[in-house]
Amino acid sequence: MGDPHTRVRFGDYAITRELPESPIARRLLAMEPEGRQAKVLHLFPIRPDDAQVAVLRRAIDNLRTIDNRHVLPVERLILGIVHQPCAVTPYTGHQDGLIDLGGLLAEKGGQMEPGETDRLLRQLFDGLGAAHARLIHHGSLRPRDILVDRRGSATIEMLGVARSLEGLRGFSTEVQRDEIRTVVELGFRCLTGHDAATVGLPASKLVRRLEPAWDTFFAHGLDPVEGFDTAAQAIAALPSADFDRLVETPRPTRAGLLTGFRRTGADRS
Repeated sequence: MGDPHTRVRFGDYAITRELPESPIARRLLAMEPEGRQAKVLHLFPIRPDDAQVAVLRRAIDNLRTIDNRHVLPVERLILGIVHQPCAVTPYTGHQDGLIDLGGLLAEKGGQMEPGETDRLLRQLFDGLGAAHARLIHHGSLRPRDILVDRRGSATIEMLGVARSLEGLRGFSTEVQRDEIRTVVELGFRCLTGHDAATVGLPASKLVRRLEPAWDTFFAHGLDPVEGFDTAAQAIAALPSADFDRLVETPRPTRAGLLTGFRRTGADRS
């Protein structure tokens, strides 16, 4: 009889269990060769002899030029003649599996605190700005594109890969502005629990005791004509930006749900 503890393998990786699929790939939790680090294997539904393999390789190569902690890195791309292309990334989840922003919002009842939303937006703009600096687009950011790790830090998964596989290439300032606006829309949804396009109300009418700076931020960022041109502009317009400029010496703080942001009076988490 075979060893009941023997695990299925993919190349050098021992498969631990199946994870929920991403929008573009099957995901497997695996252990790295001769190590104890958990990894995620992303198996793309592409035949090994398909011309899309070359497109995927270029997209992964482009992604790997982005060095930013809020962009999930691809550590390895495995190509072969008999199996699907496979990208290897760090495992950002916990014992229950991966957590994306949609799942986190569901756990929190559909809304986040102002301080948590500010941290999230700051991180996403930072990652998106790094991609734009490399002339890489992702397209509209959706909650399922964003993973939240064990320390509460957000990362964009497979940035730009789906767009490349759809045949969309090139870089434009118009698309850049659209991408930034989708992050602002995501922030409005996280903060208020509503879609900005359908609710037709300022955030302060939906969240009690919300700082007026949030209404100013959303009014600017959601405007399709006068919105933010760059991620850096969006970061500078966040409600926490004025607070940061008042602080000369950063002081240690207790970690919140999303790291890298010192709490303001409006943060009631």
